[in-house]
Amino acid sequence: MQIYILLLLLLIGSGSIAAYLYYLKEKGDELDAIAKGICPYCSKKSIELYDIRGGGCGPRIVSYRCTLCDYDNSFSIDGSCNF
Repeated sequence: MQIYILLLLLLIGSGSIAAYLYYLKEKGDELDAIAKGICPYCSKKSIELYDIRGGGCGPRIVSYRCTLCDYDNSFSIDGSCNF
């Protein structure tokens, strides 16, 4: 019985890790499209930066939105200081 519980926990843990890695890949693909100025959903050059939070050393929260569709997303971008 204990081996089944262990297998279940391993299955749940590996599924959670796989889902998180997929989420990070999707966010990375969106950020690559935004860096080119293209909206990830409507594929038009209509993306604009509308908010930057944080400054100095450490991560910044950068928010983008599309002027044509309802796309709106925020990204945490490393802004660390390399001393």
